[in-house]
Formats: sequence, C-alpha cells, structure tokens
Amino acid sequence: MSGWINQGINGVVIMADYLRILESVMPIFLIMILGAGVRARGWLNKQADDTLMKLAINLLFPCLILEKIIGNKALALDSAENLFLPPVLGFFAAAIGFLVAYVSSRWLGLDKEVKRRTFAMTVGVFNFGYIPIPLIMDFFGVKTLGVLFVFNLGVDVAIWTVGISLLTGANPFKEWRRLFSGPLIAIFLGLILNLLVERSHIPVTCITLMQMLGGAAIPVILLLIGAVMYDYFQPGILKEGVSTSLGAAFLRLIFLPAIFLIVAKFLPMSEELRQVIAVQAAMGSGVFPLVMTRHYKGDVPTAFRVIFTTSILSLVTIPLWLRFGLWLIH
Repeated sequence: MSGWINQGINGVVIMADYLRILESVMPIFLIMILGAGVRARGWLNKQADDTLMKLAINLLFPCLILEKIIGNKALALDSAENLFLPPVLGFFAAAIGFLVAYVSSRWLGLDKEVKRRTFAMTVGVFNFGYIPIPLIMDFFGVKTLGVLFVFNLGVDVAIWTVGISLLTGANPFKEWRRLFSGPLIAIFLGLILNLLVERSHIPVTCITLMQMLGGAAIPVILLLIGAVMYDYFQPGILKEGVSTSLGAAFLRLIFLPAIFLIVAKFLPMSEELRQVIAVQAAMGSGVFPLVMTRHYKGDVPTAFRVIFTTSILSLVTIPLWLRFGLWLIH
C-alpha cells in the first residue's frame, strides 16, 4: 500500500513540475499566435517587419543583454569558466547539428542539394534566444541568463561561418561583418563593464532605461516570428514533405537533445552552464534560418516544414525535456 502511495505522490509531483514548465512556455507561444493574428488582421504589415527587426536587434536586445550582464557574478573573473567554455560549446552545439542533419538528409528523400543544405541549416539552428530567455529568467534567474548570452555568442559565430557556408556553398569570410551585430557588441561591452565597473556605480537612470527597453525585446520579436510564420503557411505545404517534417522532428527534438544532455551531465562545467544546456536541449528549430533561407536562395518550403513542425511539437516536448534534463544534471 505504501508503495502505491509513494508512486501516486511521485506522479503528482511530476505532473506539477510539468504544468509549471508548461505555464512558462505557453505565453511564449501565445504571443507568436497573436503575431500571426495581427498579421492576418493587417495590424502588422510586411513593410513594418524590417523596421521592427532593426529596432529589436540594434536597440532592444542590446539593452536587455547589457542590463543582465552588468553586475552578473556568474561572469566575474573568479568564474572564468563561464567566460570561455560557454561560447565554445555554443559553437559546437550548432556545428554538430549542421553535420548530423546534413548527413541524415540523404536518407529522407530530399532529392536536391539545395533542399539538403536548407534542411541541415534549419535543423542545426535551435531556438537559442527568444524562447530560452524568458524560461531561464523564470527558472534560474539573472546569473544563468548571463551565461546564456555568452553561450549564444558561440552559436552566432557558428551560424555565420559554418552555417552560411553550408547553406550557400560560399566563402564564410565574406559574411564576417554580420558577426558584429548589436547583440554581439552588447555581449562584449557588457562583459568588459562587468569586469571593470560595479553595478552600483552605474546611474540608476541608466539601469532603469535598459530595463524598460530590454523588457520590450522578447514580445516584439515573438510577434514578428508569428507574423513571418503566418506569411509562409500554405495549405498542403506540410503534406508534401512528411518525411522531411518527421526527420526534422526526430533529429531536433529527440536525437540532438539527448546529445546535449549527455554533454551537460558528464563534461565538467559550472552549474549555470549545465542549466543553459538543459534548456537549449529542449528547443525546437530557430525561426531566423527561415529569413536566411529566403535571402540566400535556399529552399523555403523545406525550411518552413522543419521550423513549423518542430515549433508546434516543441510545445509538448519542451516541458518533458526540461523536466528530464533538470533531473539529470542535478
């Protein structure tokens, strides 16, 4: 009898954990759905996309990053492992994803090289920023969020070197200027200020300004993501590439997360970095590769199938992987 009671209690605890994670995830997806809705209503037109994206990338996100890094004890000199290991792991997390997806693409019936390259790019890039940021803030706080930004630095480098070369076959050094984006500059500047200046020495007005502007970054980007997804959705687009969708779901939501968590479990690293990897392991494909695919003449339908399928299914898998990942690393 006591065994049944214990199993029942454990089941209630597991369900409570799952529901808490689901409650943290749902607002993110609801904002994306609202983005699709405002696009459908014409309240957010395509002409506004470029302006809002530039505003978010060059002002809102840098403010968010600076405010969370300055004064972050997890990124101090006595925590040097959080300054050097996270970007290395971020780079290889994306690069290995590219390699695994490209090799696997030949078994999924993708008959053209452009489709295989697009598949590899979109599967390899997980949603490393917009969804993890609010989740990490909710579960772990500012210290782990600072490590996330440094981890993402490595992911960005992988995208604009290995990823762009994979997608286009071009020389990645021609795209090096894109590495110097607003968020990347903010990370470097924030790390320098964090090492040299006490947060208490920065005027309260400046901190408040960064908090107010940074607070708008995630909602603006999520609305744009929903709007862009609405633009590309066409009846029948998923039926035409079932094997592509299923293959992407297996790689991005099952196989690659398992690799992430094995690394987080057995590689020596800080607690904050383990938490970052546990969250990143749960993510579906990022949406930005859809924009890159369109710009660099990749196969847009393939990119959409990968991103749409993994995004929808991740609503179920994110809570499951998060709970398992946090149990594993602890």
